[in-house]
Amino acid sequence: MTIEELKDRIYNDFIASFKNAITPLKKSLFEQISNTLAATFQLIYIYLERIINDSFLTTCTKDRVLTYFAPLKNISRKEPTIAIGVIKFTGISGTNVPTGTIVLYNELEYATTEDGAILSGYIEVNAESVEKGSLSNTLGDIDMFLSNPIVGIDNEAHSTLGFSGAIDEETIESLRTRTQQKFATSTEIDNDNFYKSLANELPNIKASFISDNKNGVGTFGVTALTFSNNGVPAQSDIDAIEQYFIDKKAVPVYVECQYFLPNIINQDFTIQLAINDASNQAIVEQSMRDYIYLIQKPSTDFKYDSFADYLQTGGARLISPSTDTVLTLLSDQVLDIGTITWQ
Repeated sequence: MTIEELKDRIYNDFIASFKNAITPLKKSLFEQISNTLAATFQLIYIYLERIINDSFLTTCTKDRVLTYFAPLKNISRKEPTIAIGVIKFTGISGTNVPTGTIVLYNELEYATTEDGAILSGYIEVNAESVEKGSLSNTLGDIDMFLSNPIVGIDNEAHSTLGFSGAIDEETIESLRTRTQQKFATSTEIDNDNFYKSLANELPNIKASFISDNKNGVGTFGVTALTFSNNGVPAQSDIDAIEQYFIDKKAVPVYVECQYFLPNIINQDFTIQLAINDASNQAIVEQSMRDYIYLIQKPSTDFKYDSFADYLQTGGARLISPSTDTVLTLLSDQVLDIGTITWQ
């Protein structure tokens, strides 16, 4: 109810309470009292609505997720990370390349993390980005330049593989999704959500998936999508999950777990929105990821009719793929979002 509608109701109640009264003018005492009460009640309604929304993880403010719900489950927001790579320096043999040598690429700074000495005209040295975040990731075969000249070292350097591994600070909506999953997680092991929630604690893991009976009875598999590399995990990401599970003693001795790289199916979508603007697109896309990452499971069927019903609750309609589509996922397959076309 708007404040004007609330005021009119109060005003009409005032007038109706006086028998045989002449309707007061708009600037009468009755209307002034009505305006005052309506404004007060409207503030109370707004306050109560905020309290109600902040009482639930799905509707609370971003600050409430960060300061209350996530800490309640001992979940921390994932920090941005640096990019790492190897830089090849050329120059006079015997010249030292000290730790902290700064080189530039597209105005971004990268620093060596170890000492080295040029032998046979060159040396390859490990390095990392000075700034954190995905902007520090680069392509391969890039030319880099010394920030300050060093005697005996050529000004131009080169990185064959480039720099990778940097991720941005976790979004609040991603933190909200992980917290929702943590609330649904059993405190006991041998539970899908237990393993998924555990894997999701790693910095570069965007979503994780459990494949039942991966190699027969008494076995299961774990795989994941990552924040970096457009969601495609490297073997090092899978190895990190395995080591984390070992450190946490998460897998019982009577169970065999396989940590495997996924076969990713990138599904394109066409979505019709009741309100087609950038803000609503971002909200719907996050809800799509929440559903797909939480509901799907290798070796099962993913049904798009249920997915379409879920989208409708948020004012979105699934145009393609067709709602009668059923995707049968193999034991090593994972569904991810490809290109979204908005209507």
